Parts: sequence; structure tokens; C-alpha cells
Amino acid sequence: MNQSKNMYILYMNIPKYVKYILEIITKNGFESFIVGGCIRDSLLGLTPKDWDITTNATPQQIKDIFIKQNKYFDIIQVGLKHGTIGIKPKHSKEIFDITTYRIDGEYKNFRHPNSIQFTKNIYEDISRRDFTINALACKIIYNQNIKEELIIPLNISNKKINSKKDYILYDIKKYHNNTIFDNNKKESLNDKKYCICKMQLHDYYGGIQDLMQKTIKCVGIPNIRFNEDALRIMRAIRLASVMPNGFTLQDNTKYAILKEYKLLDKISKERITLELKKLLNGKYANIVILEYIDIIKFILPKLNEINIMQLKLNCLSLQYAPNDIAIRFSLLFYTRILHNDTNKLFLKEYIQSCKKALQDIHFDNKTIQNILNIIEFLDYKYIKNKISIKHFLSKHNKKLLWQILCTHLSLQYTYASYNNKQMLDKIKDSFKIFEEIIKNNECYSLKQLPINGKDIKYISLKLNKNIEGKQIGNILDKILNLAINNKIAIQKEIILQEVTKQIINIK
Repeated sequence: MNQSKNMYILYMNIPKYVKYILEIITKNGFESFIVGGCIRDSLLGLTPKDWDITTNATPQQIKDIFIKQNKYFDIIQVGLKHGTIGIKPKHSKEIFDITTYRIDGEYKNFRHPNSIQFTKNIYEDISRRDFTINALACKIIYNQNIKEELIIPLNISNKKINSKKDYILYDIKKYHNNTIFDNNKKESLNDKKYCICKMQLHDYYGGIQDLMQKTIKCVGIPNIRFNEDALRIMRAIRLASVMPNGFTLQDNTKYAILKEYKLLDKISKERITLELKKLLNGKYANIVILEYIDIIKFILPKLNEINIMQLKLNCLSLQYAPNDIAIRFSLLFYTRILHNDTNKLFLKEYIQSCKKALQDIHFDNKTIQNILNIIEFLDYKYIKNKISIKHFLSKHNKKLLWQILCTHLSLQYTYASYNNKQMLDKIKDSFKIFEEIIKNNECYSLKQLPINGKDIKYISLKLNKNIEGKQIGNILDKILNLAINNKIAIQKEIILQEVTKQIINIK
């Protein structure tokens, strides 16, 4: 391959620590590249989560180099048998992996190579990568006279809202961006921790062209790559779900996946579930799950029990859901007959079968319970008015109610395309009521009452009635119930009068 035709120049925002590490390795006479998904994401205008570095220096040589830099960096032995050394800046929690160029030996157990061999050739290292859009390597340019073709990040611009679906997605986002539950500060590429570097990009397998064409394509022969590491099957369809602007699998890659997906039986449930969670939270999960439904059913046999039309609607509803894994799994498992009053036994049995399905793929117990709670309480009677919402909040946390409302909304946006638009408006009204309750700090919990157990105990002693913990708790519950049902004003004097009546009536 003519390598000169596959080199580009670009300006890239990279963490300052990555720049320092690359410079230190280069100044010691070795090559150093950033490689893989961080380049792909940067070119697409995304913020990379990980920055992987590769070099022709051996692990021991990397250790020797950074031992001399121990004033600024710590050495972490994260994957020495794979040729990887972790470098941690003294004033940062981040660890940057530096891996020696390597060639993988034969693979065992459809997951890991039996052996690795170090090489001095970056091309040989790149050749073992999974997909062409990940088989990209960049190094800092120090010689300013290099004049390859200049490219800029393939940034996805915000398109104008020009369709009914666009308006729906725009409308529903106001329900997703709830500051009560999402206080995480997102890192910006303009952060002081980043700097702009002029980079030379090495593209040996047409990754730039595939990025431009929004194509996911294996490096080499797809069947061989999936038999080497079967988890690549999940990675491929996960990328199709999460990549911006709708990436699709190249024909040969897709054909190989549909032929080889049962190899996933050889992979640990934990690794498959991790990829499945990312896939399900992807922007294009609704499309990818339907396109690769045989693979998803192979992982989650529970879905075979759901009517195909119902399953299609469930998948369509994912496009309206926030990135919350409990909400998205609840949507996937949804069936319309769950909350019929004559089917209470069916609901109980269905919840248990969902629990088993999630346990079978090694979901954690906390998330399982969260999903089951959403399924159990996904009934309009819990959110039909302010009183019912307050009663629900008195027994459950705010996040669960938000998840239930978002699940309802996702379903109703889907069904409104067919018929029931009135229910969609009702759910929106319920969401507004919920936000109003939280914003105005309206009373729905014991801790919001202007009295507590000590006040009740004090009054009981004055009345020569020594009541204990359970009786005190019962009185507090009755007062809260009156408050939620708007039968008593939330004023201390008025509530104490009611407490006095309740204590006098105790026999």
C-alpha cells in the first residue's frame, strides 16, 4: 500500500498531558502516536473518553524514560503482559496507557491472542485493529515543512428542524434535561487542560473515507476478525448505534456478523452486557436493534416472548427516551397488557421473568430492581393528578417518578403517531405537575411536615398519654395523608391541633 496517499495533516485538541507524554517519548528517540477511537471521535467533533498512545519503545524502555520523570508522573503497571504501561500525572486522576507496537499471535477462546510479539513497525500494529475507523494513528508534527493534505475535523453541524420527527425530538428534550437528576459537568474541548496540536495522521486502511461515508468496516477479512475476538460483533453494532449521523455496517462486515453472531456464546456475559448497555443508550438504538434483532434475541431470549409488532413499537420508542439504561430496558420489555386490572397475576409473573432475563446476563441487582420498579408502576393511575403523584412520591424517590414519566412519554410519542394523542397530552400534564411540586417544594414527605415525632411525644405527655414509636409513626402518616389530600393546611399550629385530636382518640 502506498502510505504517502494515506497521510493527512490536521489540527487536533488533545489533553496537555498527552502532548507532554508524546513529546517526552519522542525526545528520547522513539516514535509516539495517539491511536484508535480518540482520533475517530476528535474527527467527528466529539470529546474522546480515552487517549491511547502507542510507541516503538518497549515497556521497559518506557519505564526507564518515565522513572526519570518521577517528579511529574507515576508509573502504573496496568497490562504489562500485553505490552502496556500506565502513566499517571501527579496532579491528575487520569491514567494514560502506552502500548508497544505489537503483532498478535493466534487467538484462543475467541477473545485473546495466545501470544504477542513486539514490532518496530506502526503499520503492523495498526493491522491488528478491529475496524478501519479505529485504525488511525496521529503523531505531533515538529517539522513545519511537511505538506501533506490538510483536513479538518468532520464536525457534525446542527441541522435545522425541518420534519415532524425533528420537532418531536426537540420537544421531548426539555423533559430529558432535568437538572434535579443530571448535575454532571461535561468536559469541554476548550477546557484549560487541552491544547491545539498540529498532527500527522496515518491512515493505512481507508478509515478517513469510511468516516466520510459513515461506514463501519473490518480491518482485513471480517469472518477471521470475528473468530479471533467474537466481542467485535457487539462492538460493531454498538458503534452503529452510538456514532453520530447514523453509521452502517459495510456489506461484508454485516454478512459476517449475521453468520457468526452465535460465537457470542463464547464470551463472558459481563462483557456482552457492557456492550449491550452502550448499544441500547445509543442515538440509533431503535434502528440497530431492529436491524440486528436476531443477535439481540440471542443475547436476550426473553424478547422472543414479545409480539413482533409490540417489539417493533418498543424499539421505535427508544428514539424518544433519555440516556437512562433502566428506562431503555423497561421500554424494550414493555407490553400493553401489563397494567390491565384483571391481569395482576400476569404482571407479577412478567416482572419475575424480566428479573430472571436480566440476572441471566449478569446485570447488577440495583439496576435490575430499578428496571422492575419502572415496569411495575408504569400505570397511569399513579400519575393521573397532583394527589396521586404526591402519594407516589411519599413512597418512592423523585428519580423513579421521573423515569416512569419519561418511559410513559417515550411510549406515547410512539403511539401518538398512530392514534392516542390525548394520552400524550395527559402525560405531559403529569410531567408539568411533577415539576411544579418539586419547584414549589410542595409537601409529599414526612420530612417536609412542620412537625416531627418529638412534637407528638411532647403533646402526648401533656395529655398524660405515653405513646411510643409505632403510634407516633401512624400519626405522622395520617397527618401526611391529610396534607397530600389537601385536607389540612401545612401550618404548624393547625397540624398540632389535629395531632392533639388524634392522640385524644387513642384508646
